[in-house]
Amino acid sequence: DNKIIGAKVFREGLGEHKLADHESHSPLDVHGHGSHTASTATGAAGTKVSVNGLPSGPISGMAPKAHVAAYKACWELAEGRGVCPTVDTTAAIDAAVADGVDIINYSISGTDRDLRDPVEVAFMNAAASGVFVAASSGNDGPKEATTNHPSPWVTTVAAGAHAEHRKTLVTGDGQRYEGSSMTPPLPQEAPLVLADEVAPENASPSTECRAGTLDPAKVKGTIVVCDRSEANPMDQSRAVKDAGGVGMVLVNTEPGDTLT
Repeated sequence: DNKIIGAKVFREGLGEHKLADHESHSPLDVHGHGSHTASTATGAAGTKVSVNGLPSGPISGMAPKAHVAAYKACWELAEGRGVCPTVDTTAAIDAAVADGVDIINYSISGTDRDLRDPVEVAFMNAAASGVFVAASSGNDGPKEATTNHPSPWVTTVAAGAHAEHRKTLVTGDGQRYEGSSMTPPLPQEAPLVLADEVAPENASPSTECRAGTLDPAKVKGTIVVCDRSEANPMDQSRAVKDAGGVGMVLVNTEPGDTLT
């Protein structure tokens, strides 16, 4: 009860950018990322979780008894990409310190080498004020110089291993491809198509399965192969579903990179 004790919005850096129709000018998290990271940090202990009927718990947050003050500085634009303007992220960090938080949980990418980056400097000031700063390492790697937020005054945390549910895609020629999946098997076979081959007429082909890049007449009843991109995978799968697709295969385009 009363887990969230405060919430603020920072949008000075948006300028003339138009937000996506489903975005909210309030602290409301419409994208899920903030809720995800907040639950990782402060979720209740021993919570039983299932996804599509598959058990995935119990799980616990790192500090189950802690409260959350949310500072929204990231936004989804109408063209489908997300932005976290530096002027807003630094303002949010400064506001959190002024509000008297004990810990800053920052699950946003950033510099991998510049200790004078504005966000890193804001973290330095936060640490000097007695605030513990935990930042995400990022989603790249494993190779050299792929960790974000390298500043010595920040505790940088990489993703941890967890139980992984896997499924196998079997193509018409008998090839088998194994990958992460939390969805049940399809009830019957379906044609497999590449996203850039089912674009609407007179539209530029795209492999990313963004909204408006798929022709429902070509997609209906098919499984669409999409490339991982800066787009949110949930939005990509929603675009396939809205176009009439029955499934999506998300391809990680970087060697060694995985996404559940």
